[in-house]
Amino acid sequence: MKDFLKRINFSGLNIENRVTAIFVFFGALWIIASDKILLLLNFDVDFLTQIQTYKGWFFVIITGILIHSLIKADRKKEVQLKKELNDAILKSQESDRLKSAFLSNISHELRTPLNSILGFSELLKSPRIEYHEKEEYIDYINEGSNQLLAVLNELIEISKLESNLTQVDNKEFCVVNLLHELYPIYRFELEMNSNKNLSFELNLPNNNSYLVNSDRFRVKQIITHFLSNAIKFTLEGSIELGYEEKNDFVSIYVRDTGIGIEKCKILSVLKPFIQSDMATAKSYGGLGIGLTLCKELSVLLNGEVTIESELGKGTYISLDLPKFISKDEVVSQKIVVC
Repeated sequence: MKDFLKRINFSGLNIENRVTAIFVFFGALWIIASDKILLLLNFDVDFLTQIQTYKGWFFVIITGILIHSLIKADRKKEVQLKKELNDAILKSQESDRLKSAFLSNISHELRTPLNSILGFSELLKSPRIEYHEKEEYIDYINEGSNQLLAVLNELIEISKLESNLTQVDNKEFCVVNLLHELYPIYRFELEMNSNKNLSFELNLPNNNSYLVNSDRFRVKQIITHFLSNAIKFTLEGSIELGYEEKNDFVSIYVRDTGIGIEKCKILSVLKPFIQSDMATAKSYGGLGIGLTLCKELSVLLNGEVTIESELGKGTYISLDLPKFISKDEVVSQKIVVC
């Protein structure tokens, strides 16, 4: 009997066949077994004849309840499947929209530096250009090449992350040393960027050699994205690079007085190919995957990216790293004060 029931996949039947099966099964069982069971309980035969109608109604009521429960469960499952299907359709539509926006952005981000490289390369062929003009054109070519390389690197990184090919190499390193290393690079970049009226500050609670156990290269990569975004989206005011000690982690942050992000859009900018406003992509450029890279890399580092922002007033973004270790001095590392 058990083998027979196993062969019958009752849950695989559609609702019509299940209702029919229940009705036939319980009907046959009731016809065959009900009188015998009652006789075994010493009921009188004449009495059983008198209650046949009630037995029929009892069967109808019980079978009706079972069939109603079955249909209700099936409809609930159907509603759930429809909801999941609608959610999948919405996600698919959103994915198509994001892919279209991404293709539009990437075509612009690739064409712009390529046009610069090709255009100024052609101009260099001219024998009539002056030496200082050649140097200027070479600078434009280098700038376009670096921009193109940055776009390709971001695409490779996001592809590796999605394929689970990115690896981290956790070692102890000094947070203060890392910030001292980054600070002069971006201070020089701001000094060269004469169209921006920005001050750049390095805020360190102290110059003690605080160590974290993490991947220095990946942490530097994340903070570099923070600083690049701060410079890109801040026209005037200030940018601050620093760190804060928390209970069980260290928070390396970048604070700016830039265009900011609407609070309702803060979480969305961490999704791939999204900027706080699609108009921002046209005004400031970029693929919209920088913060996604930062978020995914922070997960690999067992950390977290935190964003606080207000539209028109600026942004505070931080990388929170766990297992914060404090040491009075580190013999192997020398801090260079800038």
